[in-house]
Amino acid sequence: MDSLFRYLPSKKFESILKEYRSLYISPNILKQQVNRYLERIEAEISHNEFINLPLAKRIVEVSLDLLNVYDQHSKEEQEFIHSAIHYFLNANDDEEDLYSPLGFDDDAEIINECLRLLNKENLTIDIR
Repeated sequence: MDSLFRYLPSKKFESILKEYRSLYISPNILKQQVNRYLERIEAEISHNEFINLPLAKRIVEVSLDLLNVYDQHSKEEQEFIHSAIHYFLNANDDEEDLYSPLGFDDDAEIINECLRLLNKENLTIDIR
């Protein structure tokens, strides 16, 4: 079967798709959740100065960009976007977002894979 995508999702991304694909939320509600999560992250800075806020803000920016053009994507692509953003919104994923200086690195990697699958590498998040 030919794929519409240049690449196939990694095993990790497939696992994320499986976990989050059934948790559909409208793009507008998802935008609200992304913005609320950023507010939560900003509030946590006072308790943990090691949170990588610039990386979190970049993930939020790219997530909102993807949600703004959500309807321009196929159903499969929408599942990629939806699942990657849900992964970001889960603070207790592979690396706990709010308790580790590397907490958002895994989230950025997942968003970057989503971007790669969508052929939107121009939005890739630099992880430093």
